[in-house]
Amino acid sequence: MIWSVTVTEPQTRISKAQKRRDKKAAKEREREQRIAEAEMENVHSARNVENEKLKEILVAKGLAIKEINPDGHCLYNAIADQLSRQKQQMEMKTLRRLAAEFMQSHEEDFLPFLTDAKTGDSFTLDQYAQYCEEIMSTAAWGGHLEVQ
Repeated sequence: MIWSVTVTEPQTRISKAQKRRDKKAAKEREREQRIAEAEMENVHSARNVENEKLKEILVAKGLAIKEINPDGHCLYNAIADQLSRQKQQMEMKTLRRLAAEFMQSHEEDFLPFLTDAKTGDSFTLDQYAQYCEEIMSTAAWGGHLEVQ
């Protein structure tokens, strides 16, 4: 009788967490590819033509467009960027705090312009206080009121 022995490599199991990470990474790659394809298709869109013309005007004036990550803090990061160009260093968190504090101390100037999205009614004082707290402590998007 002849015996044959084969040595097999132990198979490494991929954990469920790793499978999830791999799946998420694959989806992100697909998303990036779709974005790149869409950008290629839109090269001659009105928006891109307008952006190119705007860039030409800005370059002639020694200016440029700076992309800011749309992460909920983008308004404050854009303001911080502009302040840094004026040699004033200020972090996004500080700007959020300053905006919230200013709005809290000037309630009569801002409260009339805020309404409940569900009911359409003007904010109550409690809703306004909560709104100001969210400006300070969350990634809530800012708008013209916060800029003021």
